Amino acid sequence: MFREYFFLLLLGHILGEFYIQTRKMAEKKEKSIKWVLIHCLCYCGIMILLCAPIMSSEIALAVTMASLLHLIIDLVKFTYLLSIAKKDKLTQVIERNVFFVD
Repeated sequence: MFREYFFLLLLGHILGEFYIQTRKMAEKKEKSIKWVLIHCLCYCGIMILLCAPIMSSEIALAVTMASLLHLIIDLVKFTYLLSIAKKDKLTQVIERNVFFVD
């Protein structure tokens, strides 16, 4: 059962992170925390929609945890990249590394 839940949540993550998020949204969320929050709401929404047919308390908890962790990670990423950019030390290498950690 764990394997099925894992693949379902992975599919939701891929859809929410790479297919639902437009390029414009990705650019805007680099500059505004409002767009980070909008992206995270879209992410949570797609996870709920994807898991709705088999919703149980376990799935609801997993979706909630995944969405909250995604929000925390994106907020930390936003704050970190903003602070690096203010110091004028943001490079493509740093952006790549942050992407892979994310």
